[in-house]
Amino acid sequence: MLDVRRMRILREVALRGTIAAAAEALHMTGPAVSQHLAALERESGTKLVEREGRSVRLTAAARTLIAHTETILAQLEAAEADLAAGEARYGGELRLAAFPTFAVLLAPVLRALRAAMPGVAVGVRELEPEQSLAALRVGDLELAIAHEYDHVPRRGEDAVQRVELLREPMLVALPEDHPLAGEPVALADLVGEPGWVLPVAGSTCHEEVVRMCALAGFAPRAASQAHDYRVTLTLVRAGGVAVVPGLAVLEPPEGVALAAPADVAGQRVTFAAVRRGSARRPSIARALEALREVSATAAAPFAWGDIDGFRE
Repeated sequence: MLDVRRMRILREVALRGTIAAAAEALHMTGPAVSQHLAALERESGTKLVEREGRSVRLTAAARTLIAHTETILAQLEAAEADLAAGEARYGGELRLAAFPTFAVLLAPVLRALRAAMPGVAVGVRELEPEQSLAALRVGDLELAIAHEYDHVPRRGEDAVQRVELLREPMLVALPEDHPLAGEPVALADLVGEPGWVLPVAGSTCHEEVVRMCALAGFAPRAASQAHDYRVTLTLVRAGGVAVVPGLAVLEPPEGVALAAPADVAGQRVTFAAVRRGSARRPSIARALEALREVSATAAAPFAWGDIDGFRE
């Protein structure tokens, strides 16, 4: 009979990349992790890991076993969630993470959760989606708020359940004295712009803008790059141009004009992610309810065209 605890350890090694990292996360020693993996190999009758210096390589058999482990752990999550729901138990901790432009919307969510669950320690970390989804998978978070773009979708994962929160348009941001400000703007009209402000290379935000411009027939020449959309908009006001998601310009600075691209549409989709099976846990269910409410409020300008300069 395979030991579920040892299967979880194997999964942790796969997620963390090394035995040392898995041992630290599991509050175990490296030799103890190695002993459990050796015992699991005896139980399964097959080789599961091969050492390569300080790291380990998973065999095909290990990957097969980890796929089953994900299913088993999801069932255990669901069982624990159902027990907690049946007894209306919130638990002692709820750890959330959100990307920056959504994290600034979380104040009413936190107030609602702390009022509804006074015994629960609710904490938030500001993390980009790649970081928060990884932390969720390994159990360092209960809920991650992440995003994807319609031209740069994320690969679905069996271990993670998504709940869509909102969709926001990608908008062209121009200085208000730009010749095209206040007019219908196509991305193709911006081919020769020397002052493009792009998100930092390597991010999905960067890739979305590059792909939208490619669909318009050109590659933008990046004069500047920025992590923070507040910096991006400051650079736009100084004479740059950019494509930004709607949440970044709910309160645009003076001197910036906005328009939906007339030729290539783009959207950013924000979703809440939880480990599969855990969504019925009372604290997580309450958090999802509060996130839907704040997302509906945030999405209202995109539905009704209330952003200054935004046109369908």
